Amino acid sequence: HEKTPAGDEGTVELKRLQVGKPRYCNLGEKVRMAVLPPSCEGMRGADGYLVTESGLQAILAGGLCWADDLVPMGCLFEDEARLGIAINNQQRAVEDKMLYQTRHIRPKPDVWVETDVKGLSDDDHADSGIVRLGGEGRAANWSVVVDRNRLTGIDTGSVSVDEAKGIMLVLLTPADWCPEEVVSDKDYIPIPGFKPEKSSHPDCLGETVWKGKLSGIALTLHCAVVGKPVREGGWDLVNNKPRAVRSLIPAGSVFYLTVDDGGAEGIKRALEALHLEQIPGRNGCDAEHALGRGLVAAGVWPVDECESVKADKE
Repeated sequence: HEKTPAGDEGTVELKRLQVGKPRYCNLGEKVRMAVLPPSCEGMRGADGYLVTESGLQAILAGGLCWADDLVPMGCLFEDEARLGIAINNQQRAVEDKMLYQTRHIRPKPDVWVETDVKGLSDDDHADSGIVRLGGEGRAANWSVVVDRNRLTGIDTGSVSVDEAKGIMLVLLTPADWCPEEVVSDKDYIPIPGFKPEKSSHPDCLGETVWKGKLSGIALTLHCAVVGKPVREGGWDLVNNKPRAVRSLIPAGSVFYLTVDDGGAEGIKRALEALHLEQIPGRNGCDAEHALGRGLVAAGVWPVDECESVKADKE
């Protein structure tokens, strides 16, 4: 989505990106990339926002969310940088070369974090309590509530797929999909397990695409809108040493895919199979899966959001 002020009142206009015509780039001779719709010059990306549940549902259904569905991150929490140094308690002195910097997240008042827990019976836990939370171990209230995540209730069968070109996958959490080392740009793999090839399909003949399977469904990736990598490091408490800094695909990244078989019914099956599923990372680490990495929401890719090469030739 794009966002720009419009008019004297500072109203906001939202547009969906389109999958553009194939062009030559460092990834191949004919690669499709996301473009702005016609007559949308001057628009800018809506960075620094979160989207509401109802807004995301509208996006997954192939439509637009309302401007009110975009919530600035600053309304929910603030980043607080901290600078510190290690202390030798026995000598009551600072440690040499042990300067460190951390970034704390300060939630705004009345901001709650919901965590889904499965496998516990009603008598295995109390209804509420206080727990130490975060790196500083501050006290936080917790209580057991009914599942409020209405995304699990999206009826993908009600989404119109008759006019859909394929599906789009929206990352809801960062994904460990970045390879440790890329020999060349043409070895780039957007999703683990996918392989680049020249398409033989009449609608995209000769285009560079990536083919693979997710949840047993054969898919072809045509385009990806990927944000700046999230750099993650920190301190390894177990081994008492710094953790290796790595790059993660950021939440909000979007992937446009077609289903190889089944037509409209195949799209429906893909939506049902992939919605709110976790796509394994490059290492298939159980710990990464437990952290919620690679969680995606599945929606339709409208056919009118893909620029046609045939129409251009005519």
